[in-house]
Amino acid sequence: MSDRYEIEAVSKALAVIESLEGIAFEPVTIATIIGRTGMSRDSVYRTLHTLRLRGYVIFRNGKWSIGPRIIRFAKQIARHSEAGMIKT
Repeated sequence: MSDRYEIEAVSKALAVIESLEGIAFEPVTIATIIGRTGMSRDSVYRTLHTLRLRGYVIFRNGKWSIGPRIIRFAKQIARHSEAGMIKT
């Protein structure tokens, strides 16, 4: 799905975030993320580390899950959507 304007690092970060969706956003291991994205272990680890620094993911008990920043975005989107400010 790449084209000449695609930024590979952004695509990888989004793939990692999307891999956390799973069932009810249950925490997952890095092996699960690797399996879902098809990315190398090193690339997944570096991406997760960067996302963690920004609050997009959290790491607890050896597993990764969505972080507070994504939860805030989701709440804001829901609030704006309910108010009719976002058209879907």
